[in-house]
Amino acid sequence: MLFRTPADNHAASTAEPVVSRCAFPPDETDATLPDPSVQQFNVMSDLAHDVASEWGVVAVPSMPILTRPENGADLNTEGLYGEPVRILERKGQGPAGWVKVQLLSNNEQGWIDVPLIAMGAEAFAAFQSKRQALVSDLVAIVQDKSSTKLIPLGATVPIENTADSDSQSFKIGERMFSLQGGVFLPCPEQATRQTLVRTALSFVGSGYRWGGRTNISGVDCSGFILTSARFVGVQLPHSANRIAGLTQEVSDLSSAKAGDLLFYAKSGAERISHVGILLKYKDGRLEMLHASGVVRISTLDEAGRYDGNNDIELRKIGRII
Repeated sequence: MLFRTPADNHAASTAEPVVSRCAFPPDETDATLPDPSVQQFNVMSDLAHDVASEWGVVAVPSMPILTRPENGADLNTEGLYGEPVRILERKGQGPAGWVKVQLLSNNEQGWIDVPLIAMGAEAFAAFQSKRQALVSDLVAIVQDKSSTKLIPLGATVPIENTADSDSQSFKIGERMFSLQGGVFLPCPEQATRQTLVRTALSFVGSGYRWGGRTNISGVDCSGFILTSARFVGVQLPHSANRIAGLTQEVSDLSSAKAGDLLFYAKSGAERISHVGILLKYKDGRLEMLHASGVVRISTLDEAGRYDGNNDIELRKIGRII
């Protein structure tokens, strides 16, 4: 596995994998993508719902988690590849059935109709005991004996140990997988604002999608924040309003630092409905990185309003690191 930060996304030829953790390593090279003409791109593979299991792991690049067990329901959030879930309820049997799941990272719940890698309690405990690295490339490739998947920035890969190693394989349950791409091992005790900001900048240009969390299919404002925050070991809910309630308040913009979160509400409204990441420069300029149409950078005025928008108000500055 190539261990690197999201900022080190430079395409090149193959190289021997090296390990670097927590800090920003020097540039490395990406593995060459497999030839689609000779690879089987089958997202669903041979996975199936296991009606006897209470635990599972997301087995597709991004798993829509819906508000109701029906086609056309609103997207509540997404589970990214490798994220563990608890199975709460089932409706129907087999591939056509619906399953209610809870993401263990932030307790978000909803309904899915796509397969998981289902596990019993013992196998799941073994999976949870491994360190969880995050994909730090814009896209990485995971393969097993029957399928190849392109997984997004922020997807989870379990690793056996943290020692320097040239291993490119990992195990989920009884299944073996290989990885081509860089990963990053979050170290909360050594996390920095730089890591948060540089991870967030990797999303610039990603499209907007309500309930989304990935640079591939799109993010909403809070999904962008929560995926970026995972790289500094912080787990957040998929809601700007709820994130605001978990942060340490900063008194004003003059006291704020780069990487602090800015929370907004529409003029006259109480509920916070938008969040972004503050970018602060030595010359006094203030900007915000946020998902609005696309993930982009907006200029802030002295009151914290962005893009000259007078219909919104800065309600809170919050700190997570």
